[in-house]
Amino acid sequence: MGSSRFGPGAGPSTGQTGQEGMTRTATQVLVMVGGFIALLVAASVAVIKLDREGVRGTVIGAGLGLVNLAVGALVMRRVLRRGMKSAMTMIVAGFAARLFVLAGLIVLFQRTGAADPAAFALTFLVFFFVYLGVEVLLVERSIDGKLVTAEKLPESGDGTKCRRPTWCRRRL
Repeated sequence: MGSSRFGPGAGPSTGQTGQEGMTRTATQVLVMVGGFIALLVAASVAVIKLDREGVRGTVIGAGLGLVNLAVGALVMRRVLRRGMKSAMTMIVAGFAARLFVLAGLIVLFQRTGAADPAAFALTFLVFFFVYLGVEVLLVERSIDGKLVTAEKLPESGDGTKCRRPTWCRRRL
């Protein structure tokens, strides 16, 4: 396992092929997300009845989940270009917004009987955690890209990497 400025095993690891790997933290988060998805799928199979309301709730949950996944990934890519602080704000705000939508639609389906709230919630949560995994991958790639860029920067003369190559050249 490689090490970086974040400490041993914390940064991107480079294997024998020279390809960048994921951090241990990102790998652990993705394994945990995969576990939640497996549990939600198992719960869905056990709980969801394939009657009219159950199928409708599943279809609505999957549809909204796919829309959330597509729009969220596009927005997250744009936000990551602005910096990590903007990305973290987006992640927290998006997380809260998705939970409010989930809670609101569950209440709506309970009151109207238009769809099975459990089927909707379980299906939407599967996509919710898939999107969480996508966010982790996008943030990880963003961090890896910034580290690779920083490694390619010219040195400033004092052995440190210079973030402004033209300014560093002028100092020499």
